Amino acid sequence: MKHRLSPLNPAWLLWPLALLYLATAGKLVQLQAFPAAERLRATAGKERSRPIPAMRGRILDRHGRTMADSLPRWRLILDLKPEERRYTRPDRKYSLEEMGNEMGLVAELAGISTGGLLGKLLDTNRCYSNIVEGLSQGAASRIQPLLNAARGTGLHLRRMEERVYPQGRSLAHVVGFTTEDEKDLSLIGACGLERMFDSELRKGKSGSLLSRSVARGYGVDLALESLPVQPAPDLRTFLDAKVGVLLREELENLQREHQPDWSCGVVINVEDSTILAIGALPDFDPNTPGDVPVSEDGQLIGHGFPGMWPFEPGSTMKPLVVSRALAEGAISPTQKFSQESGRWYVRGSKQPPIRNAQGVPSHSLNWREVLLHSSNIGAGKVGLALGADRLKTALLDWGLREPSGLPWRDQNVLFPPKVEWKKRPHWTIPAVSMGHQVQTTPLRLAAAYAALAGEGKLYSPRLFQNQEKGEGRQVLPGAIAREVRYALQDVVEAPRRAWLHDPEMEWGGKSGTVQKTHGDQKGQYTSLFVGFTPVENPEWVCVVVADNPKRKEHYGSKVAAPAVMNVLRRLSEGLAPTSSGPYLERSPFGGMLLSE
Repeated sequence: MKHRLSPLNPAWLLWPLALLYLATAGKLVQLQAFPAAERLRATAGKERSRPIPAMRGRILDRHGRTMADSLPRWRLILDLKPEERRYTRPDRKYSLEEMGNEMGLVAELAGISTGGLLGKLLDTNRCYSNIVEGLSQGAASRIQPLLNAARGTGLHLRRMEERVYPQGRSLAHVVGFTTEDEKDLSLIGACGLERMFDSELRKGKSGSLLSRSVARGYGVDLALESLPVQPAPDLRTFLDAKVGVLLREELENLQREHQPDWSCGVVINVEDSTILAIGALPDFDPNTPGDVPVSEDGQLIGHGFPGMWPFEPGSTMKPLVVSRALAEGAISPTQKFSQESGRWYVRGSKQPPIRNAQGVPSHSLNWREVLLHSSNIGAGKVGLALGADRLKTALLDWGLREPSGLPWRDQNVLFPPKVEWKKRPHWTIPAVSMGHQVQTTPLRLAAAYAALAGEGKLYSPRLFQNQEKGEGRQVLPGAIAREVRYALQDVVEAPRRAWLHDPEMEWGGKSGTVQKTHGDQKGQYTSLFVGFTPVENPEWVCVVVADNPKRKEHYGSKVAAPAVMNVLRRLSEGLAPTSSGPYLERSPFGGMLLSE
């Protein structure tokens, strides 16, 4: 008998299950064979790719301390026409109470008043406005759902980059600061290393994250594609943030006590010719670079970089000239130079006489005593013994004119023209030997003294960790360099310079005091000092220059020398800065981290 299917036959129940099984199997095969196409078809209109911009690279000191960093921040903006906005469209009416209820928490999280926020939202003359800048990631993540729940207000969150400088004013002239590009709102370097290496610090590559719509917003599906950010490389320097703060503290003390127009300092490592710190006052806080005083002509005071400005070195030139004369055999170690009763009318010169400062003995002095008493007459006679050609060569060998090899633009320095060397040698040579009619910069002078302190070998100063030390050039025999070093120790230990005595530190150095004679600066002084420690095997050289001190003192030994001595003493003792306490660095999460 032939069986027939009927509603009462259980076989009818198997057909739907079989069809469901076949459909599922076919879908699985389709997904396996064409996964990307199926996902795009299924999620069409429900996905978006969100760019993740790469931030600027960091600027680091020799120990990896952060001197410049970028943090992700958010900007709350108004970006919609009034006729399209939730609260100002012609067909929509909201009471102030209703608007306050919706926007009150947004305003609180953004750190502004509810009334201030509503005032901008209700302004029908405003299509675009920055409401708040610098919102943290946490604040933005809490604000976004509130904006999603009240769509059409015209408020949006836009990702931005905040540049932070954890070390503040320390080394600010070197590090510099950034400003915002008007075209794309990205950060660009305005000055210092930020500007010189702007392209390198912006070499990071942006990433992206694919999001899928979830309810009224977008949620991240970890199964979707993402492109990681490739960060910009760090700019690693030989600077030391602690030394920078230490130097600034001493410059502040100098400014407070002597009130010069400006002061600057350089600290350099003798052994490897690396720059530990360059600082100057007035300065600025790179976190708020616009908050600096304005001069009468409208210029921002403090954005200039006195550390690179040229000046006459004065008596700090004398050890360089004397040591070179000894090395060339132009003078003998026992030779003595008449002091002409303190007033020397140079033979063949129609210029005024060269005078010694008060306190220089009137009897003949050897080269050590010339340095000890800072005799102008003695230095001039040593220079004449060396001669014009060898003196000019010595200035070049000491690197007082050559470019530093660093990225900032080196200032041109004064140097006597050929006609002066030829027609008036009996005036030009003594003047140059005393540190007049020639200029240099603090960094170049520091490098020259590093050679004097480092066995007579001159190296180019280095700022970046990818710079090689190089072979350097021997400008003095090591034995003569050592003799001059010990002579400069006698300078700071002389009984008449009791304020420079430090029983805990063996150090040496030379002061310079330059009286200006031109224009409206006539009668003003430049006061400076160069020092090094320890004398036996110097590790550090420090230069401090102060322009136009206004209190009673103007001699370099009184104005600049105490600052140099304090910097060197604190370096040799490993002391941290006193006023700023521990070093604070911002963490990537907006908190503060202690760093050594």
